[in-house]
Amino acid sequence: MASEKLKVGIDARLDNPRQGIGTAIIGLAKGFGSLPASEDEYWFIMHSDNTEWLRPYMGQNCRIFEVPRAPGTRPFGKRTLRQRLWKRITSLTTRSASGFEVAPSSVEEFGFDVIHFTTQLGFVTTVPTIYQPWDLQHLHLPKLFSRREWERREREYRFFCEQACLVCVQTEWGKRDLCDQYGLPESKVVVVPGASVLQAYTPPTQSEIDATLRKHGIPSEFFFYPAVTWPHKNHSVLLRALAKLKEEHDYRAHLVLTGDLTTFSKVLRREARQYGISDQVSFLGFVSAAEIQCFYRRARALVFPSKFEGWGFPIFEAFQSGLPVICSNASVLPEVTAGAASLLPSEDAAGFAHAMIRVHTDVVMRAELVRKGFDRVQSLSWERTADIMQKHYASLAHGHSGMGDTVPLHDVLPERVVSAI
Repeated sequence: MASEKLKVGIDARLDNPRQGIGTAIIGLAKGFGSLPASEDEYWFIMHSDNTEWLRPYMGQNCRIFEVPRAPGTRPFGKRTLRQRLWKRITSLTTRSASGFEVAPSSVEEFGFDVIHFTTQLGFVTTVPTIYQPWDLQHLHLPKLFSRREWERREREYRFFCEQACLVCVQTEWGKRDLCDQYGLPESKVVVVPGASVLQAYTPPTQSEIDATLRKHGIPSEFFFYPAVTWPHKNHSVLLRALAKLKEEHDYRAHLVLTGDLTTFSKVLRREARQYGISDQVSFLGFVSAAEIQCFYRRARALVFPSKFEGWGFPIFEAFQSGLPVICSNASVLPEVTAGAASLLPSEDAAGFAHAMIRVHTDVVMRAELVRKGFDRVQSLSWERTADIMQKHYASLAHGHSGMGDTVPLHDVLPERVVSAI
């Protein structure tokens, strides 16, 4: 039986915290710090050489639990062949009979009551776990994945879903999808929505906004899309929309793109040249959270044509910033926008072009989208998210499979998971 004081482990071992899951972990840390005073402790399990990105957002009830990185590896960037070989050799000593990583001994011995895997990765452990796979994009868009990556995801997702006492998703759409695809009982899958990470940041001043636009050479009017240049983010449809606006409406809209640039960005730059709109697109790559806020505060609208999402953090950041949202109607997006955005099929370049010119010229439409977006984001906060998670942590720590369902603690882990350790 767990003590009244909970010790919760939150897996935050991210190589690249600049993407969406890093945003979620920052929000959680901020949310736990905002909860009413309690003796519960939230320990963020992190690689010892990559902790500084989270420290500014941690409250007094949050701690960092440092674990070593595998020898020969490093955060960010590409590894050399020697480093990759060394990692493979050394990892053999830290893997279970199932082939999955086992919990570091320091984690297993620390006395955590529950561990929350915030990413699609995890490790084999006897501690009760909550697993958060975010989405099953590989099953819906398999052509975007190599066979090896597709098979890796299937093995890991299914194993950690089975190991977990609870599986956490952000939407009802995601819950239905997970239950349908993996045959999980509905009682095992819980919905915990996120919020806007801008709640954790200090708003920019007008002078900071102006300086950021000057720094990057951004015109006074532009549309904004913050997303890593992965194919499923569907930047191409926006390039086609810009071309249509230029050719059919004589409107030279400018598009600001932020987010890490993958190798696919070369394809996007080539398309922009082919459409004759290179001078209308700013590929800025990764920019700081402070600069991101500046773009939200000045853009005409957020354009979000993604083909698949598990949540969509930029949408809520736009809502909070008073920015109209034009986005696709793919996967969870109708649910998360809840009528507060202009929705279009993800491949409808003409539709995106029409919505962009309308949001540029129609003051009434803009105001209505801003109002609805603000109302939507007010219903969500990281404190609320943290409060819901805390209740699930407490339930598992006291031998429940969910809030209200008591199970014997020895039945928490499937037999094949126990035998794999």
